[in-house]
Amino acid sequence: MQTMWKQARKMADRTPPERDRYIDFLRLFSITIVVIGHWLMAVVIVRDGDVIVDHLLVAEPRIQYITWLLQVMPIFFIVGGFSNSISWAAARARGRSYSEWLQARTARLLRPTTVFAAVWAAVTLVLIGASVDPELLRLGTQVVAVPLWFLAVYVGVVALAPLMIGLDRSFGWAIPIGLFGAAGFVDWLHHGLDVPVVGWVNFLFVWLGIHQLGVRWQRGALRGGAVGGSALAIAGLAGLLALTIAGPYPVSMVGVPGAGWTNNLPPTVALIMLAVFQMGLILALRSIAERWLERPAVWSAVIIGNGRIMTIYLWHMTAMVGVISLGLLLGGIGLTVEPLSGIWWWSRPVWFGILLIPLAGLIALFGSYEQNRTSRPVATLAVGVGLPAVMWGFASLALKGFVTTGAATVALMPAAAVVVGSWTLGIRPRGRRS
Repeated sequence: MQTMWKQARKMADRTPPERDRYIDFLRLFSITIVVIGHWLMAVVIVRDGDVIVDHLLVAEPRIQYITWLLQVMPIFFIVGGFSNSISWAAARARGRSYSEWLQARTARLLRPTTVFAAVWAAVTLVLIGASVDPELLRLGTQVVAVPLWFLAVYVGVVALAPLMIGLDRSFGWAIPIGLFGAAGFVDWLHHGLDVPVVGWVNFLFVWLGIHQLGVRWQRGALRGGAVGGSALAIAGLAGLLALTIAGPYPVSMVGVPGAGWTNNLPPTVALIMLAVFQMGLILALRSIAERWLERPAVWSAVIIGNGRIMTIYLWHMTAMVGVISLGLLLGGIGLTVEPLSGIWWWSRPVWFGILLIPLAGLIALFGSYEQNRTSRPVATLAVGVGLPAVMWGFASLALKGFVTTGAATVALMPAAAVVVGSWTLGIRPRGRRS
């Protein structure tokens, strides 16, 4: 750790003045909040010998407003739009092709994720051989695969980014406004007229539109500082209140087990209002954050976090499932505190600290795959084959986990799609060599 800190301080000292530290911080911040949110939402208790698995928002529906702060994926997509704009402009200036650019942009995501999918497919085979209860295995592997939903969407958005950046140059605000309007129309069809399936189209309209906010921001169309940012945040908050309190949309910005209608699966215009709210906060707090990030220690910490950001995101649910499984094997140790009691709430920092221990081990074990840059050039045709394969693999694993429903068999096809699709894209995950 001391060596890593020294390396980070050296990198911090060499950071060029034009580097946008705020973007790096926002990327790390959003993933950190996702981890905290996932660890907070899981409620597992051993009561009278029975294992009870619950969800915080089901156990206490009154705190669903907390998701307006914990659902921060809009921030990640906004930051993605900002950084993809800069990256695509740099690639064009250097004469790089679309396939070269896309490979470079997705490799950092796909290298560690390919390893994650392969490792968990192998672990699932071992656990099946050990005769682990099929239902518990299905539930556990579904929980650890939850983070993959985001990658299924984001990889597709990145693939469309050059097109959307080009459209922004020609049409400006008409693009995000049009996408948001289309999302509202889809909501009306899906929820108003009860047209099935159509709601899934909003994975495209909502997340592309939010990504486009980042594109607009990078082009200088979103400014305003503390005053303008605050006004935008208030407008987004007013929209959220109108949709959820006065309107028919659910309050929670994440899925709630048993709920018939969610704002994220598929996404709705309520997530768009959340993105507007968060965009306003980003603008309002920028000057304060930039001064804070000038501190060498703070910026060094951001560098370290960003260096392992995907490893943290991919493996944090594995760390939680591992700790819970160990607690159950030891007779429920640490899992007997009554959920939502005063002791339970005060013990959350301790719970997070315990979960950080296995997560740190997983980062040490798999973090080097995130940094490795082994890849080979690929043709556009390979992109057209490999990208849909990994997207399907991510989506399928996120929805079903590594065990097929109703049978103790490994979901080999989706895991293989991730591995083979990444290979087709020219990405070669290799760990650090000693």
